[in-house]
Amino acid sequence: LPTAGYRALGQPTVGDINADGIRDVIWAGGNKNGAQYVYVASVCPGTVPNTVCGDAQPFDIIIDPLSFERVELLGSTCGGPAATAGNFLPDTGDEVLAVFGNSSCAAQARLLRFDGEMRATQVAQIPVGNDTATMLAATARFDWFGDIDQAVTVSEGLAVVGQNPTLLETRTVLSVIDFASNGAMTAHQVMSLDGNIPIVRGLATGVFGPPPGGFDDPSDFVPQIAVMSILAEATPSNVVEIYDVDPEASYVPQLSSTHVLPSNFQVSNECGPNY
Repeated sequence: LPTAGYRALGQPTVGDINADGIRDVIWAGGNKNGAQYVYVASVCPGTVPNTVCGDAQPFDIIIDPLSFERVELLGSTCGGPAATAGNFLPDTGDEVLAVFGNSSCAAQARLLRFDGEMRATQVAQIPVGNDTATMLAATARFDWFGDIDQAVTVSEGLAVVGQNPTLLETRTVLSVIDFASNGAMTAHQVMSLDGNIPIVRGLATGVFGPPPGGFDDPSDFVPQIAVMSILAEATPSNVVEIYDVDPEASYVPQLSSTHVLPSNFQVSNECGPNY
């Protein structure tokens, strides 16, 4: 990347946000204690006439393609923002959901749509949590028979509980966001308070176990959510929680199983929370 201004503060996501057939890499970043943005770069498969890759070689990276201008999120002293791409609306291109902190460090989710020239428009914005020390985002299609994706977000931070004595616990909000055809968003959430101060380190979607109906029925391959945390106990441990999502009952995540990872499992602290 050409300058430090393009610094990533979260995992990149991949989509085709202007429906030209070229894969785009989207990430949220900037300055962890100041201005934060959504960035885009197109990755060319080679020369593709009438696209941003019209004169490109294989794997050429076009930063700020076409008329794209980085999308500013609210700069603050909150944690680093996150972004995920998916087919959230019934149109031909992918959209981007950005998660970031507002002026009170409460987590917000903003839906962005892009036109053929990569110009961004804000479609909607909703709150997804009270804390932003850690923010993560991912995409899945929980409704096997549906034609749009859903987004998954995590926001986490320390919450003060009790008055005498004052105690700190970690407040974690896991959200599944579904989208109406007009862009309206609904967050289906589960919140936990934990005195062991778990620190969320990872979020993923996928099928992590055999489907309820067995492997004979492909419609049972409904994605699950995996959240990895470090429990800051006297002897820290790494834990992965698996959540099920049933779109017929609602999109509210339901804890399915908890798995303690081997003691020699190492987790990087480079992208830790902004506590």
